[in-house]
Amino acid sequence: MSLSQFINRPCTLKRASSNATANAYGDEATTYTDVSTVCELQGHLSDEQGEGDISGSTRRAFFLPDENMGSKPSLNRLVLDGVTWEFVSRPDHVWDPLQGVYDHWAAEVKATE
Repeated sequence: MSLSQFINRPCTLKRASSNATANAYGDEATTYTDVSTVCELQGHLSDEQGEGDISGSTRRAFFLPDENMGSKPSLNRLVLDGVTWEFVSRPDHVWDPLQGVYDHWAAEVKATE
């Protein structure tokens, strides 16, 4: 059974634009395009401060193998159940050697709220 069969929670991938523009201070301002997709989020590491508090919490996010992660995937954001997560690691396209195909994308994400 493939992990991609369990990736079915509706979420929004906020894909970072490859052509960031400079703001009034000369810093690059990243713009995002919202893409509706499905994902799965699993507990990984936790710095939780209290019951129900997920700020600072790090999880592992999974996406279907055909998801386009964009040109700057480390700048992407993920919105799931009203919580915004930023990518801590670059998404990896995970190879399944038994089936001989890319099975899914995986990345560490950290809660921003």
